[in-house]
Amino acid sequence: MQIYRFWECRRENICGTEAYFKAGSNESPEHAAQLLKDKIDIFRRFNDPGVPDPTPKEVAELRCRLAGNKDYSVPICEEFVEQIDARNIVTRNRSGALVLNSEDHAFFDIDFDCLPPAGLWHKLQVILGKRPAQTPEERLFDIIRSQLNDSFPYTPARLYRTAKGFRLLLNISHDADSPETANIMRMFHCDRLYAELCSRQKCFRARLTPKPRRIGVTGASKFRFPYAEETVPAHKLWVEQYEKKSADFAVCRLVKSFGPEFRSPVIEYHDRMCNCSSPLPLA
Repeated sequence: MQIYRFWECRRENICGTEAYFKAGSNESPEHAAQLLKDKIDIFRRFNDPGVPDPTPKEVAELRCRLAGNKDYSVPICEEFVEQIDARNIVTRNRSGALVLNSEDHAFFDIDFDCLPPAGLWHKLQVILGKRPAQTPEERLFDIIRSQLNDSFPYTPARLYRTAKGFRLLLNISHDADSPETANIMRMFHCDRLYAELCSRQKCFRARLTPKPRRIGVTGASKFRFPYAEETVPAHKLWVEQYEKKSADFAVCRLVKSFGPEFRSPVIEYHDRMCNCSSPLPLA
């Protein structure tokens, strides 16, 4: 997981084409600015015929500086809001909502839209009256419960109801980009885009505050991170309005716990921020 406290961005003309560059650092804004300069240098030397090509050694050195000698992953370019611990960081996403980025708490969002169609045998039993018709919520819950009982009978898990489905927290040790995690996501019919982002960013993500559009708050698209200096006051005002409105909503609600008790400071933080113990409407 790559999340940085400081970001620098710049538009640069390369061979007659304007390109947008950004670079992040956890050291200082100055360090981010230097990394940005290095990134532009790499791009220019590969694409500008008037600049000598870099040697293989120079390319390797510049790439190491930009990647920080870490395994490749896509940096999460979002506002750094809070650090719970070294492996759990809260950011503000492009819509303005707060998001928990976790390397060691496996969250799986399972929406009704991802629900597989009922099989012919299931439909026939309903028609014959041998089993009751189910709502999408009841059917998805049964699928999740069945998978947990069959494949994870002794694994602690917490299942939350969301506005559009369920959020599953499973106590597993697999990394977000592992083949095992990919198999689990397919097993629970997780959204494919969410699965791809978890793999590329090497972390699980769980939204902590409502989607602004669901609570009637608009305008977040005007603010692109890293925020331009002239937009900071307006963005701060937008956040204040959004937080005031979002206090009347919950993101998820605990439905059931499976297996042994599963608690941690991260879970307590998640539950508190999501208002999951309140009767507030889900958004």
